[in-house]
Amino acid sequence: MKRTITAVLLWAAALHAADGKLTLAPADELRRPAGTPAPARQTSGDKSAPEVQSGALRLVSGPEWQAVLQPPDLKPRSVERIAGEAGKPALGGYDPVGYLIDNRAVKGNPEIGADYPGGKYLFASTAHREKFLREPESYLPKFGGYCAYGLAQGRAATGNPTIWRVISGRLYLFESHHIVPTWERDSHLLTGLASDNWAVMSK
Repeated sequence: MKRTITAVLLWAAALHAADGKLTLAPADELRRPAGTPAPARQTSGDKSAPEVQSGALRLVSGPEWQAVLQPPDLKPRSVERIAGEAGKPALGGYDPVGYLIDNRAVKGNPEIGADYPGGKYLFASTAHREKFLREPESYLPKFGGYCAYGLAQGRAATGNPTIWRVISGRLYLFESHHIVPTWERDSHLLTGLASDNWAVMSK
């Protein structure tokens, strides 16, 4: 079934302290205090109108809620295709090829750059620049350098070029270290949500 952006509103990525594992649960299940039986669900012939309300990211520990995190903006807004400040190099000046070839984040040389639609990238060497020019899509950061986890929530936050992962040959950036384990545990679901939101948000 084709995923839609509304999945962000219907599901919560729940950090649940159950055997130390992350689990996903519908948001309405998370709202019920521990020990409260689930209410009877009403069904209708219209499957396009589920009864579940908007989702939220909730951190629970045992029977009590410890924190409730609500994404600030659940309506995806249009953003530039390349994250970063206008007039400055993309990726904060880091070499996009270095992540995949050298397995590290390395600053590019201001004298060795290449323009690409939406921004300019810098490279640590002319060899890296040549690789990029031959296959730019292989080295460009996924989602234009925005935080992949933020996009899964329907918001655009510039990724930190020093907080990254290469997954299936593509570079993903994140805005902070603490969200990376969450992404790695539920990467299939979160990647799908981020991709759907990106398709709508990117100009």
